[in-house]
Amino acid sequence: MEFPYIQKLVDKYGSKGLVVVTLNTMPSGDATGKLMMTRKGYNFTHLTTPDNDWATKNYKFEGAPTTVLLDRDGKVILRHLGYSLEGIRAMDQAIAHLLESPVAKK
Repeated sequence: MEFPYIQKLVDKYGSKGLVVVTLNTMPSGDATGKLMMTRKGYNFTHLTTPDNDWATKNYKFEGAPTTVLLDRDGKVILRHLGYSLEGIRAMDQAIAHLLESPVAKK
């Protein structure tokens, strides 16, 4: 489960402008996701897609979990399929780079 690592990124970069939104692509599991967010104390936004295909149609998801890092303009900066510590490290580095760029500091 990637949520504990996502929360660490929120803790590290939230005050610098990072906003995290997670998407549950299985509407039938919505109640479970909301309960987990509350029990674990995660403080990022967790939404549920309208149907199983929404994320595939809109963000080209190929499986779960898929992580997509967008810049402030909505441009895809990083896409990672699956869960791995390497993926989390890559996301951490990409976030740090984005937040240090002159555009991010506007």
